[in-house]
Amino acid sequence: MGYDMVIERPSGEVAAAIIARNTAVASLTPESSAEERALAIALPNPGYFRLNILGMHYWMGFMLALRMLVLKRRSLSGIQAHKLASNDGWLVSATEIRAALRTYDGITRERVVEVIFADPSNDGVPQIVIDFVGVRSKDEREADVAYWDRWIAFLRRAAENGGFRVY
Repeated sequence: MGYDMVIERPSGEVAAAIIARNTAVASLTPESSAEERALAIALPNPGYFRLNILGMHYWMGFMLALRMLVLKRRSLSGIQAHKLASNDGWLVSATEIRAALRTYDGITRERVVEVIFADPSNDGVPQIVIDFVGVRSKDEREADVAYWDRWIAFLRRAAENGGFRVY
């Protein structure tokens, strides 16, 4: 179980990449070689991002600490938290995403890494993040930084393509 985030209205390069991947996967047959299958599946889908249940809570903690997530409904200063708390098909609008990215773009890379590594002495890091990352190895946290970068890239694409839905 987890959260599947899908760009609402893909266009341009995002749409072309999705079509290319879907076409490659759809063309696979039982006779396709392992290499053909691996190549088709490895094609990127820039219109999709996935987090497992724990990962979503982890990401929400990061976003709260970085002030990208808002707890108050109808606030346009970031992504509304309730939309990421269930996989009921909520639309995270392009307006919400752009607001979150404006906040994010004003944050230093050092602060992002500090939140992901969650040193308990840091002010503004939610306890859930501190509790969770405390059990993760340094290598796992470094992988989280790289996956976070992919998340930000997904948000930038979604902001230009009508937002995204959470399933």
